[in-house]
Amino acid sequence: MTKAIRLASDDDYRSRVAQAIQQRSYRIFDDKSVSFEWGRLLTRALQVRISDEEIRANVGFVPQARHEDEYMSKAMEDEQARWRRSVALGQKLNAQ
Repeated sequence: MTKAIRLASDDDYRSRVAQAIQQRSYRIFDDKSVSFEWGRLLTRALQVRISDEEIRANVGFVPQARHEDEYMSKAMEDEQARWRRSVALGQKLNAQ
């Protein structure tokens, strides 16, 4: 909360943070794997039926190393399973 307040009230700090974000934005926007993983996460979170191959084609992502892609896929699947469990638990608690 204090960072949000500082960003809102300190013009110099906000300017430095904005500049740092802008200088590093290529890490997100120029990396197709980031778009691919976000697509995977969002389609699963929204329960949209689309294959990984379709997502890859839509974002233009071509994995550089197959083992790296498999590792990321497994990590995302594990995170999605954890998220689904937490949502299901929250729904059970709300129903009670």
